[in-house]
Amino acid sequence: MSSPVINVESCQVCGSRDIKSLLRLPIGEFVGSGKADHAYDLRSLQLNGQEPMGYATCRSCSFSFATPTTSLHLEHATYNDAKAGQRTEKSALWADPEPNALYQTHHKWVDLNPFIVGMGFHFSRFRLPRIPNQRQLKLLDIGCGYGHTLELSRVFGVDATGCDVDEARLDVCRQKGLSVQVPDQVLGKFDIVLSCNVIEHVYDIQNYIASVALHLDEAGVFVFSGLDLSIVDIEVKRKRFKLLHPIEHRNVMTRASLERLLLSNGLRLISRGELFETMKQVRSKAPLYLPYWIRSGYVAINGVFSAIARHI
Repeated sequence: MSSPVINVESCQVCGSRDIKSLLRLPIGEFVGSGKADHAYDLRSLQLNGQEPMGYATCRSCSFSFATPTTSLHLEHATYNDAKAGQRTEKSALWADPEPNALYQTHHKWVDLNPFIVGMGFHFSRFRLPRIPNQRQLKLLDIGCGYGHTLELSRVFGVDATGCDVDEARLDVCRQKGLSVQVPDQVLGKFDIVLSCNVIEHVYDIQNYIASVALHLDEAGVFVFSGLDLSIVDIEVKRKRFKLLHPIEHRNVMTRASLERLLLSNGLRLISRGELFETMKQVRSKAPLYLPYWIRSGYVAINGVFSAIARHI
């Protein structure tokens, strides 16, 4: 039987083996304990809660990652079987119409800003929709979850496709009549690629960004978010783990490590000049772009980053 955990001994961003430990605790301290915000069925992951797990950082490029972490052969269990309790709780919530409606409202509200930010870069395409030879905007949501962004896209007349590795979430999307697939089945180019709170989950971060570059149209924009290294100090100080749990949240970025990762796949952070031009076009929505303009495409607040990228 394969081991449930693996040691990650080299950096996926730059390949360096010069790494140092940041944090190491029994896995039960991260998940399923009084300090944690996440509960997992550890038995389905062949864990007993005492296994030492944590995070390390690359001295060369500052990329940080979970090590040891769960083995790739447990990916299905990580995203499905280990969350049985969470699914039961959500099913009970959805059974009551009013909390369900508020749940849907909340998540569409959360997903609205990244969607609008991506749309603004293509404002000329729909500002004067009768211009000849204009084509419908196409959007890819990587890690689409329960399809909240896909439903927004449908309202806005955007041709949207979603992908996810979580079978239960894909089933919910299909029941809503949304276009979804597993990641390997996605085909074509997209004007907007969204991927919110996904980069921290993936096993192969290089393949993830390479897939974005493959599916992103030459004039397209990639709007995404994930964990910033500042989350380590934040959660250690408050002695409660909400976002640090090395079973799922494997990758923790810095601006420097993200820029290096993007560059190796033919992408770059958006420039301030490009942001300014978009802000001039969509003046009523300009405040949404201001933090990205101030920070040159990478904004980190409370341990979470948001970024905009496009082809070099």
